[in-house]
Amino acid sequence: MKTTNKQTKHFNTAITITFCLIVISIFAFTNSYAQVGIGVDTPTAILHLQAGTATANTAPLKFTAGPLLTTPEPGAIEYKGHTFYATSYLVRRSIVLAQDVDLAPVTVANTTAETVVHTEEMMANYLTAGKVIIARLNGSFLTSGNGQIFTVRLRVAGTLVCTVTSTGQSTGLTPRAFEIDLTSTVRSIGSSGTIVTFGKVTQDNVAPNSGIGTASINTTGSNTMTISVQWTEASASNSLTIEQGYTECVDSNN
Repeated sequence: MKTTNKQTKHFNTAITITFCLIVISIFAFTNSYAQVGIGVDTPTAILHLQAGTATANTAPLKFTAGPLLTTPEPGAIEYKGHTFYATSYLVRRSIVLAQDVDLAPVTVANTTAETVVHTEEMMANYLTAGKVIIARLNGSFLTSGNGQIFTVRLRVAGTLVCTVTSTGQSTGLTPRAFEIDLTSTVRSIGSSGTIVTFGKVTQDNVAPNSGIGTASINTTGSNTMTISVQWTEASASNSLTIEQGYTECVDSNN
């Protein structure tokens, strides 16, 4: 019987290939793995992409929308419609994306005018069946007391979907924290699609108030979602400031 011993040797090597001014660098190291750089002379990862620019069509990485795998595969990232998906342990989940972050405080004071405090723009067909949109706003308010309240309304394309009010305060002139949570689910799509929203206003030291509403909307066109605040009485002591606000989007997992 003849025995043959084979040894594999790894060398420090580097290959650089240039195609149409795009540099692809391939480095092989003694630790048995390769590093590939696209547009990067000296990659520092197994796959290292060059930075993008502000010019259209120059993103570092871009997916083309297509169908999802029939059987989810752990570690896979997929893109369908306008939703990214990631799979772990054979369960595919949509990736939650945050958007429309408020960059400056918004104050509603000494007025009974309904005032928009948060806006989200949605392109045509952005609203798909099963999509959940979560809006969270928080800040502080003062009130003149005597049961003064503020009303929060959510509209889509001008159509009122949900209304929820604060809890009246018996005493005022002390800043109180509040949080507004509005969760909307698209139940059906089309020119007469359906959206349902559950809203809640939480304040310091009092029970939260909630409300729920349903409306018909056209999901095939562009839509603007707005959140407004309105005081029951115009008073210098009635003042509310949105300090932070943002929206999250969750898509159906199929």
